Amino acid sequence: MIVVGTTRAWSSIEQVQDQRIRVANPQSKEVQMPTMTNSRRKRIQARQRKAANDTKRLAKVAKKKRNA
Repeated sequence: MIVVGTTRAWSSIEQVQDQRIRVANPQSKEVQMPTMTNSRRKRIQARQRKAANDTKRLAKVAKKKRNA
């Protein structure tokens, strides 16, 4: 599937991010990844943990049905 028009948007977003990083550290020739805040990391991990718990819970219910 080919999506037309999104590559231009993504490239402009990447350019803006590169510019922000270079402005923060103009001597650096490498583009560094921005750091993730602890609160964002915790939110992402909580979402992943909840998704894993949901799949485990559904599997457990299905197993109980099979064995009943």
